Amino acid sequence: MSQLGPLVSPILVGRDDLLALANRRIAEAAAGHGGLLLVSGEPGIGKTRLLQSIRQKARQAGFVGVEGGLVPHDSLLTLAAVLDLARTMKISGAFGALGDQLLTVHRGRTGDSMGARRGIVKDTVDRRCR
Repeated sequence: MSQLGPLVSPILVGRDDLLALANRRIAEAAAGHGGLLLVSGEPGIGKTRLLQSIRQKARQAGFVGVEGGLVPHDSLLTLAAVLDLARTMKISGAFGALGDQLLTVHRGRTGDSMGARRGIVKDTVDRRCR
């Protein structure tokens, strides 16, 4: 008896507005006006599936991507996903010094205050691939 793994539909239902936004952001980035697109929501609402579709569209547009992951204990570390993303970017080599720059932003910053977090986020967003 063979076992089937999960099947993923090629059609994403009910996310046309979000896919249209992603398409606009991809087109803007291709024109040299990059930005940040954050996705959040309750568990199980389809964030991962939406991001898979967005990544596929970005690859088709010629972009290279990397991912940052989280595990439950990462909630104790400020911007854990960004740090994991930075490490992946550093290993990839496709992002120049950006991975190292993002890791440097976090170094030396201590505390868990909202001000410290905002400062890290601001400095992170201000970085660019060179």
